[in-house]
Amino acid sequence: MRRAVLRFCAASVLALSTLSVAAEERVSLLPARAPAWSSARLLDSLRDGARKPRELRIATVPADAELELTYLRDGAQLARALGTAPLLALVPGSALTDARDRIIVRAQREGFLSREVALDAQRAPPSLRVELAPRPRVLLAASLLELGAYSRLALLSDQQIEARLTRTESGWRLALADVAYDAQLAGRLGTIRGAAVERVAVTVVGRDLLLDLTAGPRERGEPRLVRRSEAVRKASQLALEWLPEDRGVATYARAESALGALDRARLGACCDAFERALADSLGLETLARSLSPSGGFTDRYVALAIELIAAKSPGGEIVMRDGPRVRLDGRLARARVLSQAADARGVLLAVRALAEALAPAGDAQRALHAWLAPELAPNEFAAAYANADAAEAHCRARP
Repeated sequence: MRRAVLRFCAASVLALSTLSVAAEERVSLLPARAPAWSSARLLDSLRDGARKPRELRIATVPADAELELTYLRDGAQLARALGTAPLLALVPGSALTDARDRIIVRAQREGFLSREVALDAQRAPPSLRVELAPRPRVLLAASLLELGAYSRLALLSDQQIEARLTRTESGWRLALADVAYDAQLAGRLGTIRGAAVERVAVTVVGRDLLLDLTAGPRERGEPRLVRRSEAVRKASQLALEWLPEDRGVATYARAESALGALDRARLGACCDAFERALADSLGLETLARSLSPSGGFTDRYVALAIELIAAKSPGGEIVMRDGPRVRLDGRLARARVLSQAADARGVLLAVRALAEALAPAGDAQRALHAWLAPELAPNEFAAAYANADAAEAHCRARP
């Protein structure tokens, strides 16, 4: 019985090892032609196995990196193979190589810096381990949005950022790991002022960024750290949110009042002039990212705007920019319009009305900038907004 158990265990181990070997990806990096013969190569060929292909096992840290293998002679490519680590490559025996031969291994993986390793083909080791360093995250935008008693300091990046928030005597410190320093964006962070944040100081420590936030004149309690993915831009948002004590009830009531004041005349033809000019300047992709549902605090205001626009429209319909009319008579219809809010006629005008009613006095344009296109420089957004405002004014001036 004991022997049977031992035989079963041995067979299981053998089967598992066979499966492991079978699962290993194999590629050939054998050039089509050998180098010219020399006395050194002739002597080397007399050794046992010197003409047989050798095995080169390549592993990466982290695993599953994409590999590109190239065999060069005097800089000319003789063979090339692609694969995923861990990988086994067949390379020529030493007698079929030349002192000029090189094996180039290039490894890359999303979120890490690519790395290239050059090997002497004659002395290529049986195994190679390639370690990849994390690629520094890139900050694409920074903005402070304040609507009523709600504040949001948002950082948009090309990939998710590891962050840690701690309390300090003057406010908070936000530590961002592996983030590339950008002088222009750091300068923009330095201009941020608001009720929740009075000042942002940027410090570089090794590969990390430290953001020291000085609490604003109106203390709004402790912020919460929120991460969201933006599918439209394929970007990641890291935000500090200060929520109103009443969960936004008073702010929502002010929003209803502001949108209720929009009449059909303001939602008429000149609304199209303003929205078309702003959309042309900012781009529909940018607006889609800003206005599509993301689980954020502003989603409720976009939904409210669509509901009130439909209520003021003939037949209770929302007119989409590409022509069709959608009646909000069910959950599916509402979800469709919300997912395409940037294309819904009247939404940009409503968002402007919300910014004028809810942002701090004199900060409506800054709030629109933070809400709609934080990746633009302030002067670029100001020019786009002025152009849209002028288009609307020109429309209204016509008899």
